[in-house]
Amino acid sequence: MPSTRRQRNKRAKKKLDRHLEALERGYYREISIMYRQWFAEVVRRLNRLTRKRFDSERFDSPISDLFDEMLGIWNQNVQTFTARIRKQANGIRRLSSIFWNETTGDVVDLGVNPLLAEPWLQPAMDAFAEQNVRLITKLGVESIADVQRIVQDGQINGTSTKEIAKQLRDVNKKFSGFRSRLIARDQTSKLNSQLTMLRAERAGVDKYEWSTSGDSRVR
Repeated sequence: MPSTRRQRNKRAKKKLDRHLEALERGYYREISIMYRQWFAEVVRRLNRLTRKRFDSERFDSPISDLFDEMLGIWNQNVQTFTARIRKQANGIRRLSSIFWNETTGDVVDLGVNPLLAEPWLQPAMDAFAEQNVRLITKLGVESIADVQRIVQDGQINGTSTKEIAKQLRDVNKKFSGFRSRLIARDQTSKLNSQLTMLRAERAGVDKYEWSTSGDSRVR
């Protein structure tokens, strides 16, 4: 029995979801690796500095200067990472194009740059890049604030080095794990949905049906 349009769309959607998940995982890994490498340098520099200053009676300027310096390095890293952010947006755009063409029955020509054929998608792509820069920059800002609080409170309260090290590992785990994964998942999904909706509106579609893959990722 020939498949219905709804069945074909469902199969195409599942295939798209698998590819999007692969893009998401790769994007998450790269954010996480960038963060972990940077955070390891924060801890290394903090170790060198606190061996000389940690027994001081006050939270003096060298440590504050270190946090400012490392936050500046993070911001530089994020600016360099912008090329990877745009690559992620381009990958999502290509996949959403394949899905859109499969569901509408159009021929897909991957040799054509859709941004030349569909220049009206560029604002959405640019907005994705800008939003991701803001979100990833925020990882460093909030992380440094947590580290500064842990070190400062530890100095005031006489917290053991072992306990401070544990708290720093928890910070690393939170930002390189859950927070990085959340950015990758949320932003990948949002851009894909937005591009699909823009194409539908451009094609004159006046109804838009949200479908679910029925897995644990559905929100």
